[in-house]
Amino acid sequence: MKKYKVIILSLFLLIVIYYQLSQLTVATIKYFPLDTEAEFSDVSTTLNLIDQDNQIPKLQWKIQSQHQQDSYLDQNVGLLYENGRLIGIQSKWSQSNDPLSQMTELNAEPDSLYQAISYHYLELHQPSQSITSNYQMTTDQLYVIKQDPLQFFHYPKSLKDQTIASNIDDKINQDLNKNWSDLINHYQIDQDSYYAIPFIDLYRFQDEPLPGLNLDDSKRVIAQIWEGLYKNYILPASQQQTQNEIMPLILLAKDGDHLLILFYDHKGDPEQLMQKINMSE
Repeated sequence: MKKYKVIILSLFLLIVIYYQLSQLTVATIKYFPLDTEAEFSDVSTTLNLIDQDNQIPKLQWKIQSQHQQDSYLDQNVGLLYENGRLIGIQSKWSQSNDPLSQMTELNAEPDSLYQAISYHYLELHQPSQSITSNYQMTTDQLYVIKQDPLQFFHYPKSLKDQTIASNIDDKINQDLNKNWSDLINHYQIDQDSYYAIPFIDLYRFQDEPLPGLNLDDSKRVIAQIWEGLYKNYILPASQQQTQNEIMPLILLAKDGDHLLILFYDHKGDPEQLMQKINMSE
């Protein structure tokens, strides 16, 4: 009887592990020509503080999406940063056309800024056998402040909160700028030839073009950025038990020829991705 119990338990664990890995390691984020008619009816990324009365409060991180058109594949990919460093990845995909929802909770550290960005992706197989895609990005942020009782806010409103947020931002920017400068120097990049865009700020260009590009080219380039990051940054990081990588920096060439994405991998080794832009006429 003991032998059978061990076998059943082992099979159960294998099924759980397979499901978890399949949700993280299937490389489904791929750029196809954009179909602007394939719209999402609801997308969101939310950060909230729960269990505030406990000694260790929890940060609740939710990602949701819903669409009405039939699609071949839906996927949500989300990244969470604490003070500019990666601490969490969520990825979920489906072929059922049902709403996608995922949620996780992490310990919240005081005097920290949490920033989350999500990529909601649709892949559509047309009757003509062509493949198209569409996407939307969502984001949220939360400041957690060490006070008694613990305080938190998404965006500072009062002068006191603005001062606290500014102090936290300054520390984060100091850390990020040092690491980004090290990467730029390592690859001998002429920074004056590029527009610098922190990865979390990519969301700002959802409805307005990247510098030097028109809106159509900008949407295509952003989709290709996510494709490259998913394969070379998100998937490798998701296979590690812990993450602490700094946020990637996107460098967009001012002549519109290409862009670079700089980051450190989970081993601390520098990485550079290059992407040709190929602007439309």
